Amino acid sequence: MHRELPGNSGNIIDSPGVLAVLEHIGYDGPVVSEPFSRRLQRLPIGEAVAEVSSSLDRVIADSKRYALPADLVGTHRYLDEPDEL
Repeated sequence: MHRELPGNSGNIIDSPGVLAVLEHIGYDGPVVSEPFSRRLQRLPIGEAVAEVSSSLDRVIADSKRYALPADLVGTHRYLDEPDEL
């Protein structure tokens, strides 16, 4: 399995866009990265952590540049239980 750092997947995943939407809907929980990269695994742990942190910082900064429409989120209520559908 191979996963790139956030922001390094080309056009496959719009990481800044995903984070912009999460912020727009009021999400305030954790955001994590799970890169499966042999190159990162070979680095000393401090260097690997610094590289992942830098990547997340860059994506978070890029997410602030998105201008999302105010009505992006629908007016439907949140359902706690799937059987309420």
